[in-house]
Amino acid sequence: MGFINNLYFKVSKSKFFGNVVDNLLNLLYSPLRWHLRGTRKRLIKDKKYYISICAIFKNEGHNLKEWIEYHKLIGIDHIYLYNNFSDDNYLEVITPYIEDGFVTLTDWPYIHSQMEAYEDCFSKHRNETFWLAFIDLDEFICPKYKYNIKDWIKDYEGYPAVTMYWQMFGTCGKMKPDYSKLVIEQYTTSWEKLYGIGKYILCADERFAPTKIWCHHIFVAYKVCGLKIKLPMINEKKRFIFFPAQYKFPNKNTIQLNHYFSKSYAEYTIKVSKGSAATKTNNSIRKKKEFFLKHEMNNISENRVIFRFLTMLKEQMQKE
Repeated sequence: MGFINNLYFKVSKSKFFGNVVDNLLNLLYSPLRWHLRGTRKRLIKDKKYYISICAIFKNEGHNLKEWIEYHKLIGIDHIYLYNNFSDDNYLEVITPYIEDGFVTLTDWPYIHSQMEAYEDCFSKHRNETFWLAFIDLDEFICPKYKYNIKDWIKDYEGYPAVTMYWQMFGTCGKMKPDYSKLVIEQYTTSWEKLYGIGKYILCADERFAPTKIWCHHIFVAYKVCGLKIKLPMINEKKRFIFFPAQYKFPNKNTIQLNHYFSKSYAEYTIKVSKGSAATKTNNSIRKKKEFFLKHEMNNISENRVIFRFLTMLKEQMQKE
């Protein structure tokens, strides 16, 4: 097992070699699938929530309600929010959700500490929820065919984590936002295909304890039923993803993570000025015009899959 555990960290950058090794490792790991799926039911009954979200935010009060209501609409049971130096109206927006027990708020006054916030959430709340997703407030989980995220993810019970690939969205030609409209309504220009990475939803059960949540794009479990086995996340086709940078996402995807990367151009510049919650390096890269254009010039398609939830979302927000 030691050979299998370490091989994918040392694999050549060759895509051909990577695909060969990926197929081999998935074949060798296939017996684990039956064991993992066979033990899933007993793990759910003791949890307070079935699926929750953890997110860190700074000054995003203008679309905070939309983001919360949307994920409530698609079946999220609870949201753990980490406030990272916000000084806007965020508390006014989320207080009703805190009082209803839908949101747990934690103040997190630490610079470049996004992963640490995730670790804090995981360590404190892993016994409360079966699934835990780590996403940002510019990301919306969007099932393509199921109405409820619970109906989509139940087929992956027993696995350590399942990834959702980004559907990237751009400015849609807007220089400034229209706060009278919803984010998901304003921005519809997107990349033609899914992006090669995204975010994952992990199983919070102790069988899949990571030594550290070191990345919000990649998850590897280091303990499976007492055995020291490196077990990576799967994609929606239930293939273990040993090489995230090389692996091709499913062509016929059943879920997408809508990433409103820039929103309007004005919002993008504000986003950059706020700094990165993760690292100082990320922020210096984002300040370059080339970085913005690299993403914006790929927006050659329209994607309105999320619009099927739009009417219900507007109705729900009017009730609140």
